[in-house]
Amino acid sequence: MMRRLLVVLLGVVGVLSVVGYAMATQTSAADPEAADASATEAAPLATADVAVRDMVVTEELEGTLGYGESSVLSASADGIVTAAATVGDVLQPGDVLVAVDLEPTVLLEGPIPFFRALDSSVEDGPDVQQLETWLVAAGYAEGLDLTVDETFTSVTAIAVEAWETALGRLEPDGVVETADVVFTTGPLRVASITADVGSRVQAGSELLTATGTDLVVTVDLDTDDLEQLPLGATVALELPDGAATTGTVATVGVDAEAEAADEETTTDPTVPVIITLDDPTETDIESGTVAVTVETSREDDVVAVDVTALIALAEGGYAVEVVDGAATRLVAVEVGTFVDGWVGVTGVEPGTTVVVPS
Repeated sequence: MMRRLLVVLLGVVGVLSVVGYAMATQTSAADPEAADASATEAAPLATADVAVRDMVVTEELEGTLGYGESSVLSASADGIVTAAATVGDVLQPGDVLVAVDLEPTVLLEGPIPFFRALDSSVEDGPDVQQLETWLVAAGYAEGLDLTVDETFTSVTAIAVEAWETALGRLEPDGVVETADVVFTTGPLRVASITADVGSRVQAGSELLTATGTDLVVTVDLDTDDLEQLPLGATVALELPDGAATTGTVATVGVDAEAEAADEETTTDPTVPVIITLDDPTETDIESGTVAVTVETSREDDVVAVDVTALIALAEGGYAVEVVDGAATRLVAVEVGTFVDGWVGVTGVEPGTTVVVPS
């Protein structure tokens, strides 16, 4: 009797199971929303394709926008300032920087700093040729048959006197004193005036400071990091107003390490690196902080994958889950450079589809 009862109970359970399945089937067919909810549970995998990319590692440095390093013009003798340029003036070759006791100091063009007085008694030198080149270009040697060479002749002195007369010098004498001219390779911008017109100055006192006329970015770089900004390198710049542009490393200052060794300092020595703007019209701002982005390493045409596709293996190393038709399989990979959410890999081909977290 007991055995029969057990069989009957099992039969009832079986019937209930079938009925339950049938009811569930009928519910799904009758309720599309329930069917959709069930399908959502089996959503497709999130995937990404293996790609070929340039893997560029960058570093951001801080620079300062301005007109570069300034030069100081000092008085050569005691006197009264009788003329001076104003801050912001852009002076061209031939313009007067400042005058003391009516004796002007004039900006001239040439690469050699003016280091000695020039007259007919001096030894030959390239500084003489530089002066004669300017006198001819400015028209003061017209009709004099001046030969431009390294010799200061009587004809050179006549051309100098013509120039001094045009400047309004009190006593033109054909001699160019060191205080008479400043040679530069181009125009100058007056950055500051220390002695205004009417001020009494002493020999050696500062009269004004001047800079170049082009906006540049200056980066004070540690001497150990100079390889980050080699001469001629192209860098990305974010200017103080948010404008993005590029620049070129134009000059790298002298190594300051030896100089710093002679001074008591706890800071690392730095070198000024000057970056010119490839397009100076990108901004109207003349000062501020600039973000300088430099490449520290670069690998072109690297097979790379989204870094989230990497799976750390228990036995060590990494793999990616490759989509293979309706199935997936793990493929071991060797990893390389990590950049901007991507990682270089070997072991899979470009275009391969891999699983990533959804």
